[in-house]
Amino acid sequence: MLLVAHATHAGQQCDEKPPSADALEIGLNLGVMVSDALDNSGGDVALIARSGQDLSKYGLQHSHMSFVVRDARNDNQQKSKWTVIHMLNLCGRSDSELFAEGLGMFFMDMPFRYEAMIAIPSEGIQARLKTILASDLPRRF
Repeated sequence: MLLVAHATHAGQQCDEKPPSADALEIGLNLGVMVSDALDNSGGDVALIARSGQDLSKYGLQHSHMSFVVRDARNDNQQKSKWTVIHMLNLCGRSDSELFAEGLGMFFMDMPFRYEAMIAIPSEGIQARLKTILASDLPRRF
């Protein structure tokens, strides 16, 4: 019921209201699940999608897609660190900015549905994307 109660306003508010403890827990748990799936994929770059708002009237399930890149690991790390690189509209404005943030933050904006989709490109495409995403090219767009 918690998810249903939040569904009507997800992705539509511009206020600075902090998420509830339950929303934080659910969002961070989803981030951990996605991180585990990405770690197990063996890939270094993927695309992930979330359901920030209800787009079912358009036949769509996900409202936002981003690149996610595995950061270089040192020998002491048990898990990889994944960085989400995506464009977001600035609240109440018509412009957007490029963001690079952790998986937990990607699911912290009280989405319509707490679910994710992961797509792993071929190794060749991953290598090219990793080079591009580490450059200033995405910011120039």
